[in-house]
Amino acid sequence: MGFSQLAVAARSCDRTVQTVDLSEAAHRVTRADILCGVDLIMFFTAVVMAVLVGVSLLVAFIRKGSVATVAMTARRIKLHTAAPPEMVYTWLTQYCPTGYSVEDHDATRGIVILSSRPTAFTWGFFYPAVIHAEGAGTRVDLGIKSKLIQYGPLVTRAHRKLAHALAGLTQGHIEGG
Repeated sequence: MGFSQLAVAARSCDRTVQTVDLSEAAHRVTRADILCGVDLIMFFTAVVMAVLVGVSLLVAFIRKGSVATVAMTARRIKLHTAAPPEMVYTWLTQYCPTGYSVEDHDATRGIVILSSRPTAFTWGFFYPAVIHAEGAGTRVDLGIKSKLIQYGPLVTRAHRKLAHALAGLTQGHIEGG
């Protein structure tokens, strides 16, 4: 086979190889051949994306929070309640709202780490809650941190949802809302 001939996989999707003269090769490549190449690129892109999403979900499901590793975040919601701090701490650790779990807690520092599972739209969150004595009652600073990477309105919605659930649990109210 010389320079004037080229082995072209004219139908690479069909796995047939043809020997074609160079002058004919340009005329033999059809739209179907180009689309077949695009289909392969799309397929490999989809496979890579599926693997990335799968690994990310695995990381989000496996990741555990602890008092030592999950710090209070800049995004905070403050809850106020008339109950004493010890009672609020007990409520948070023993009567966690449905859909959330207690990851870790430290009674001496008044910290409880709650978490939510990954969903179809989020990677799940850690919610550090710091309990402070305030006058005759208690103030709870509730933060939020994604288990992977998450920004936007879904974070705000998840944060407010837990804050309202905790306000109902502690018979308290949310500052500014």
